Amino acid sequence: MFTFSLRSPFLRSLVLGGLMVASPAWAGDAEEGESGPSASIVDMALENGALTVRILWNDEKEMPPASAKLLSYDGQENVLAAQEVELKPGQVSEVKLFGALAKPWETGWAQKLVLRDSRGEAMVVQPYDVSLDCQSEDECGFAVSPGVGSTPDVVHVSAELTEALDAIKAKTGGEDVDLVKAVSESFPNLRGEALVYADQMAQRVAVPIKCYCRWTATKGKTPSGLGYNMSNRNPAGYLSGWNGPGAKHQMTIGITVAGSTPQGQFGVASGSSTVGLSVTCSKDLAYARDIKVRFPDNSEQIFPSRGLISSFCTGCPAEFTHFGRISARTYVRDAQPNSFAYASEHGTWRVNTNAPTLDQYATWNASFDKAGTDLSWGASSTNRVDFSGQVSAQGMNYASAVAEARNSYAQAIYGEVYDCPAGYDRVGTVWDYATTQGTPQFNSLRNSIRYDFYLAYWNLSVNP
Repeated sequence: MFTFSLRSPFLRSLVLGGLMVASPAWAGDAEEGESGPSASIVDMALENGALTVRILWNDEKEMPPASAKLLSYDGQENVLAAQEVELKPGQVSEVKLFGALAKPWETGWAQKLVLRDSRGEAMVVQPYDVSLDCQSEDECGFAVSPGVGSTPDVVHVSAELTEALDAIKAKTGGEDVDLVKAVSESFPNLRGEALVYADQMAQRVAVPIKCYCRWTATKGKTPSGLGYNMSNRNPAGYLSGWNGPGAKHQMTIGITVAGSTPQGQFGVASGSSTVGLSVTCSKDLAYARDIKVRFPDNSEQIFPSRGLISSFCTGCPAEFTHFGRISARTYVRDAQPNSFAYASEHGTWRVNTNAPTLDQYATWNASFDKAGTDLSWGASSTNRVDFSGQVSAQGMNYASAVAEARNSYAQAIYGEVYDCPAGYDRVGTVWDYATTQGTPQFNSLRNSIRYDFYLAYWNLSVNP
């Protein structure tokens, strides 16, 4: 594990120059022979009275565990619900978690799912954001969506609500505005999100009518949701793959062609994953408002929400430290001249709209695993990972071929406010990671965020 302090001007220049040259703790963690993850969460929805989760099990080289359990954690790391999972190699298991939502206004709106093996080790971690879907001003149901990780005091905001708040800020300037009312009038589909946002921000009002700065986190993924299945078959063979969510993907082609006419398979996957961290400053006055909330089992409870009368105020710039890591592996096996296979991966990681700090390629039988850090200043900042992959295979005369492409990424931001005349929460965090390169790489990515970035740099304990 490497450590350094960004307070040092020399080390600041090292970071701004791109990659750190010391070897981090994860170097050499991943195994040479890779298979896909044991399992992937491919769908989540509120159905039939429960949080329903669908898990796709791998049927490749890596054997599934003897047993598994899916757990839902609230924003305070308490278990809300747990359920044993039926293992179905190559198939999808459906799991219903009753009671997975509890009272998010008390325990946190940013929650997570963890799939654990028989030893209790995490195989999959999927953060998710709980929000409200409101049919009227005073009656709402729940909504869930895939999320990103952060420390508990960071408010998660969707890209759509961020745009709505920016539009309201531009229109009202420094005037007082009821945020929930303003969003509901101009963006009625975001009323529920606005209620959740206002309630979380109201919890952080230290002194009413005084300018106070808080941290918000945003995410953006293309493909969105939990991605989509790419698998198909033709007379030549099969393409097995999943694209997304975001920059994560996996593709495998296998063909065997008997005739003398060349036939083949082809697959392309691409995506991007973005995380953002912002300092949001306003003068606020909170007020109480009861909302009737319907739970997935059709029971109802009163949500003692807090609205906000806000005016945006001059905030404080922050210093942002960025971490990014991208990795990929390509594999081909063919029997030339009667068969041909090709695989490629291209990954980049950048801060804001800058040129990529990391820009890596792998083709044929190759791999890369690179990490970098960077600094930025201002009221907000972002990390973005982009990946594109390709696999193809063609053959004839009883020839076979295989092509495979898999990738991984991890990214995180640490923000800190200094010497601000307004009141403020000093530190904000956000992170995101994903892999299709197997369990060792999954653990390696988690460790690079937990230990090599937050703990080693900042002595901050997180549980990604």
